[in-house]
Amino acid sequence: MSVSIGEMMSAASMLSEDIESPIQQLGKEIDLMRSELSWHESKYPNTDTSKRRERIRRLELIYKTLEKCEPINLMPVIRDKLMEARKQDFRPDCACVWIPLVPNVPDLLHARPAIIDMIGWEIRTAYDYNYVGLANAGGFITSNLDD
Repeated sequence: MSVSIGEMMSAASMLSEDIESPIQQLGKEIDLMRSELSWHESKYPNTDTSKRRERIRRLELIYKTLEKCEPINLMPVIRDKLMEARKQDFRPDCACVWIPLVPNVPDLLHARPAIIDMIGWEIRTAYDYNYVGLANAGGFITSNLDD
């Protein structure tokens, strides 16, 4: 049975109501570790806690990096689709990834896309994006559903 990313988002949203994301849970654990270390340092001021402080600092860096990647559950799907496109003879240089911002996206003609240019083309109008890749007869389209 195939499931679209929009359906996956809708299901994940329903399941995760009132539940924190793993990234939020990690942040709370780091805060708890920091609090426990402060308590330990106040009780035992002569103890060397530099290794523990360094571990917390590394975890905070990991946390901040993961936080920038949200929604993290989409990244494996996008990575798989990019790998699918790269395996083809077409050999693409960039990808257009349509990500649903609402669980039920309108039909093709009525959808309202937001173009996020991560390449830096600085194209002035959304209409001009219609020309991207036109000299190469379009592009490669990966499968749109997960199997």
